[in-house]
Amino acid sequence: EKPWLPGEVDIIRDYLSSGGNLLWLTEPSETPPLLALAEYLGVQFIPGTLIDPNAELLGIADPQFTLITDYADHPITQATSSVTLFPKATAIEPVNADSAWQYQALLTTPDNAWSDTQADLNPEFDLGLDTQGPLDLAYLLTQKVELNDDSHHQQRIAVVGDGDFLSNSFIGNAANLELGLAMMNWLAQDDKLISIPVKTTLDNQLELNKISSLLIGLGFLIIVPALLLLIGLTLWWYRRRQ
Repeated sequence: EKPWLPGEVDIIRDYLSSGGNLLWLTEPSETPPLLALAEYLGVQFIPGTLIDPNAELLGIADPQFTLITDYADHPITQATSSVTLFPKATAIEPVNADSAWQYQALLTTPDNAWSDTQADLNPEFDLGLDTQGPLDLAYLLTQKVELNDDSHHQQRIAVVGDGDFLSNSFIGNAANLELGLAMMNWLAQDDKLISIPVKTTLDNQLELNKISSLLIGLGFLIIVPALLLLIGLTLWWYRRRQ
């Protein structure tokens, strides 16, 4: 949300220059805080926030939630079993055709989605201001890096135009968790782990109605203390008689 210091950006660029892998999650912003990094990677962020009218299919009234059903042919998406959900995302596109990086669009929006530059409650597509879909929400960047022992290493970078989909609030929605774990395993070069399905625990939350909650509350606040008091008085009376 704030501009990075030049020294901090240099540290990231030095890390990438040495062949390090990177996961970059960003958000819609008028002035992205890491423009120098975007130029280094040869990508740019399309102005505005993605609007997807298809969100209503899942009962979501906010069109700023983007549903992704169009995946690239990649091990990451092959491990993703259903749709993924991205709140308030930004679109990405490569701009450096002569770069040594190889670009692959990972997530693509539906055709009727668009990038809206106006923060309206009821967004509509404005010709000349907004960008019509389909748009790419995430890109994978790879290149071969030569190591000191004359061997080669595939450097991997994932740039995603949303960070909320992996937050506690949204990681449990649809296949967000599967996508996030597959992306992490790919970046960590653990390709054999990408296709392992995610095991989630069952929902053990207990939901009670008002009557049940009232009975439990009265039981712990009145009935249980009264029983303990009655037992205590009974023991006191029994010992006194002896």
